[in-house]
Amino acid sequence: MKKNGKKLNKNLKTAVIIIAVLLVVSIAFAVSFAEFTKSSRAKRVVATYLTGGATFSSNYLVPNNNTAANVYKRFFYTSQLELGATGTVSVCNYPQGDPGKYYEKNIIYRLTAKIVKVTENNGVVSKADATASQVGDMTVTLTFKGGTPVTLSSSNLSNDFGTSTLSCLSAATDLLDVSFSADFNDNAEGLCLYVCATPEPPLPNINTIDAVIIPTLSVQEAKNNWEGSFNENTSNPISGYDGFNYVISGTGTGTCTLKWRSDKLKISQVFLNEISGTEGTETIGGNTWNTLEFDVDSDLVNRYDLQFYFCDGVSGTILSWDELTGTTGDNPTTGYVTLTYEE
Repeated sequence: MKKNGKKLNKNLKTAVIIIAVLLVVSIAFAVSFAEFTKSSRAKRVVATYLTGGATFSSNYLVPNNNTAANVYKRFFYTSQLELGATGTVSVCNYPQGDPGKYYEKNIIYRLTAKIVKVTENNGVVSKADATASQVGDMTVTLTFKGGTPVTLSSSNLSNDFGTSTLSCLSAATDLLDVSFSADFNDNAEGLCLYVCATPEPPLPNINTIDAVIIPTLSVQEAKNNWEGSFNENTSNPISGYDGFNYVISGTGTGTCTLKWRSDKLKISQVFLNEISGTEGTETIGGNTWNTLEFDVDSDLVNRYDLQFYFCDGVSGTILSWDELTGTTGDNPTTGYVTLTYEE
């Protein structure tokens, strides 16, 4: 009887443990499901880019699944005929403007560059390797990741920089500095620089990125400027939204100051965590505004995507898009978000 009693107690304890484990798992699942359903509406009304973007990206190069047929043109500008165009090409493991969503694996890629001739026939753009006679005295100086400069010329029409790795441990960016000789500004051959970054080996959801970079003489130097705007379909009633997408984009280097009414809107904490800026407050028209000051450089990042959400109790009290964004005209209003830029 004692043996049977001990066996019964042992079985009872085992049953109790199993029930307890199942109960914990059920509670965890219920909490997870509740958290998902609570956040589902916000994810629906805030923009589609939250579902992802090209996590192998560049400020100039473009995802291309057919590099032989598709030609994407990008431009470096110079304001003087005797001054060669310069610029910096980035290669990143995150969508442009969103370094918090870097790729989950190391990206090993090969970077190549060459001088090419671009032609256009009936709207179709094509490229071909340039010849030494076409290049003549023209040169392009390339510096990858701060290393030894490489000069492309009639005697060295292309260069393979080998492979580079963007680590999966954090947001990572490699930079290629490009400097054209002034001869490119008025060349009649349509010569330019082709840059291509190819993952090796291929990775899921990662495409080769490339572009032809064309040095262009601008009659008037492009004005440095950064602007911010809401990126929503204003034909829909504002009452259907819990949050709003805001895009900051521009050209040049300097400092942006973002301000928003602290009693109306709150900013995405993810964005605050990802960007290195100085936060503060300011009183404008008797109202308190939050402020964020941060440095910008379009050669590194030329666009930022972030979100604003209603403060508690505010949803339904903002009745129109004009009230949110501000209006122009005889009686302009500032809205609830502003952005200023200083070179």
